[in-house]
Amino acid sequence: RHTRFKCDWSSDVCSSDLLLYMVAKLKGMSQTTVGVIKRLQEYATKVSVATGLDDEAVIAVQKKLLVFKSLDKELGIMGGSFDRATMAAIDLAASGFGEAETNAVKLGRALDNPVKALNALNRLGVTFTDNESAKIKKLAESNKLYLAQDMILASIEGKVGGIAERSATGFDKLTQTFNEMGDTIGNAINPQLEQINKELQAWIASPQGKQDLKAIVEGFVAIAKALAGAVELMAEWNK
Repeated sequence: RHTRFKCDWSSDVCSSDLLLYMVAKLKGMSQTTVGVIKRLQEYATKVSVATGLDDEAVIAVQKKLLVFKSLDKELGIMGGSFDRATMAAIDLAASGFGEAETNAVKLGRALDNPVKALNALNRLGVTFTDNESAKIKKLAESNKLYLAQDMILASIEGKVGGIAERSATGFDKLTQTFNEMGDTIGNAINPQLEQINKELQAWIASPQGKQDLKAIVEGFVAIAKALAGAVELMAEWNK
């Protein structure tokens, strides 16, 4: 099922519960809500087209990662730790390690607090040597968490990076590309369709509209009766 998420940025009205969650979450951060949400949408679309995944699945992974404060500063950066974590969770799932959303939670915990949660990545097939673990934890304890995060993400990328894209079928990718094209066209003509709908509803509710609609229905009924009569006549001829 395809669901493309759109928001009315002037009023924060969104067509998706996931985006509504993001709007509410980001309002409590030192971020420009509209700009960040738009960027997250753009990245979700990019991943969707590249991997053949529905963008709903990608945004669901992003939602899971939003709860980890250490990734907040990377939300507005294309290709930053937040995006890398999103893709890593998806690549791990494509490699047979858990579900993408579950991976995102475990990965988010490890990135947020490597000292306590690094070992949790073992269940995802991500292991570190004693020296690597010690270095990562030392960086985190030395207020260099971003370097620790880079080491963790680089290790995952080295093992499973790109697997989701490589394992996607051409049909899956093409489907998402067509979905994106359809959304672009739909968004362009949506204002006109909304206006037509309003005018149609007003016409149906008006006395003249009700009278016209009654005449249209009666016309269809008459046509149906005439067709039924013709069918009966043909049946008689064929006897």
